[in-house]
Amino acid sequence: MKTPQVTELLTSHDGLATRLRTARGEMPAKQLAETLDWHQSKVSRIEGGKQLPTGDELALWAAATGASDLQLEQWRAMLAEAQQLRTNFDRRFRDGQQPVQTAYNQLIESCTTFRFAEMVWIPRFLQTPDYTRAVLQLLHAKYGSVDDVAEAVATRQASVRYLYEPGRQFEFILHEGILRSGWPTPEIMQGQLTLLQAAIGLPNVRLGIYPLGQRVGQPMTGSFELYGDTCYVDIVIDDEKRTLAEEVAKFNKEMDSLWESAVEGDSARAIISDAMQQHRSA
Repeated sequence: MKTPQVTELLTSHDGLATRLRTARGEMPAKQLAETLDWHQSKVSRIEGGKQLPTGDELALWAAATGASDLQLEQWRAMLAEAQQLRTNFDRRFRDGQQPVQTAYNQLIESCTTFRFAEMVWIPRFLQTPDYTRAVLQLLHAKYGSVDDVAEAVATRQASVRYLYEPGRQFEFILHEGILRSGWPTPEIMQGQLTLLQAAIGLPNVRLGIYPLGQRVGQPMTGSFELYGDTCYVDIVIDDEKRTLAEEVAKFNKEMDSLWESAVEGDSARAIISDAMQQHRSA
């Protein structure tokens, strides 16, 4: 599982992923991939901090890019550090989800602008307690050993109050597929969609639906959450933290582009109402 801390370490100014990219120099990523008999996406994932290379893969990278033995030794030391950090994070997650939710609430407290594009989950600020419980139960079943789901639900639900605090602005774009999904249950989704309908009328909330079956300017290819100047890129249950200004700017631009195809207001209400009818009929 990718973690915010590991990704930040790998992609820092002097991180392992950065050094590997520097070692490649002017060699195209495609050429390096062909030399190593890898798919090009693997090179991109390693250089982007999304995948940890193995020790053997570092040796192959060094040979292909002409890196010195000293460089390879340094890379291996940095790999060991990243592996240890990932192990520590995984252990913390297994020890309970409440600390993770508390950390998010601390981040939220320090921010006034929030921009979420979601393909998998209803955004945390808009979740009903039943929906939150289903999400965190799923994560516990996959990764947890300590059952603190009830405490974690209460902690995550505490972040809902920020939605009603003056001075905070929220933007949400939800893929229509989330609304029509049979998960967790039709009953939970009916309550969840009722809450979404109410959120459309909040003065500090802009809520849009990325529609199915309509022409759009671009596909919605992934989820991300912008908390002020911090971005978490979500891949199902993994979080990659992005804090570099150019990275955050890229996702702000992506959000702007998605708004060109998202539907709002009465059109969004109509889609939500239709999804509610679907769940009532299930």
